[in-house]
Amino acid sequence: MKKAKIMVVEDEAVVNTDIKMSLIGFGYEVCAVATTGEDAIKKVEESIPDLILMDIKLAGEMDGIATAKEIRSRFDIPVIYLTAHASKEYLNRAKNTEPFGYLIKPIVHKELQTNIEMALYKHSVEKQLKEKNVQLKMIMHSTIDSMAQMVEIRNPFIGKYHANVSVLSKAIAEEMGLLGDQIEGVCLAAKVHDIGMIRVPFEFFSKPSDLNESEHKIYESHSTAGYDLLKDIAFDWPIAEAVLQCHEKMDGSGYPSGLKEEDIILEARIISVASTFDCYVHGRPNMPPISKDDALEKLTQRKGIHFDSDVVDACIKVIKEKGFEFEQ
Repeated sequence: MKKAKIMVVEDEAVVNTDIKMSLIGFGYEVCAVATTGEDAIKKVEESIPDLILMDIKLAGEMDGIATAKEIRSRFDIPVIYLTAHASKEYLNRAKNTEPFGYLIKPIVHKELQTNIEMALYKHSVEKQLKEKNVQLKMIMHSTIDSMAQMVEIRNPFIGKYHANVSVLSKAIAEEMGLLGDQIEGVCLAAKVHDIGMIRVPFEFFSKPSDLNESEHKIYESHSTAGYDLLKDIAFDWPIAEAVLQCHEKMDGSGYPSGLKEEDIILEARIISVASTFDCYVHGRPNMPPISKDDALEKLTQRKGIHFDSDVVDACIKVIKEKGFEFEQ
């Protein structure tokens, strides 16, 4: 069985030697020893330990807590703190780095071994869960892409509509400063925001003139149809809600529920702007395409009335100032 590699970060020579001898006696490999935070980070890169025993008080500019925080974020290696300081201040700072143990000096060797074994096991389980989550996300992304393709097969006039809206929605969300997880949710929702179109009669898509009143009602039902298709899927994001609300308007004149302003979730407000811009510049059977500048002007005219002003401003910025282009 492969020995676990342990790194010791401790600036007291006597304590350092004592811990090393204990670890060897427990059957672990001491792969590196460091006395400062800066040295610890360098040696982590070289030795890639399975676990680190970290003294909180270290010589140098970085204490053990700051060092552990950087190591956890960069290398995802579990850390057990060794300290003579049990104050609330140290404990609160240490908790924020998500340690796998917190031992008070003088170290009881049996407790040290128990903490190491528990930390190694816990980290192994967490790593497996992360890998499974990555696999599940990949499956979910593939499923979403397949759903989007269903709509495009059903309506050949929209081309790469859903992919376009997703890419532009992502750019807008990033410009607005959304966090990575929320951006991912916006992208996925945008890819299937018109999934309910599979229940709309095909002839509606190719009609060169505007739909009549009864046809319009059938067409508008696609938002609810899309919601019904997605509502029971356990997404990590409000995808079904975004699909339901992406045709709502800020003044309440949208469908299906006539929601207004903040009652419309942000994801839906972003998708609304991105999808409208795509329709403008790529056109539809009953609507010839227009230039990007004209499309942005139309969005500006409807800013605060149909569309969220902040979303429109972000859209204008990514297109005019940052040179956003749809993939060919």
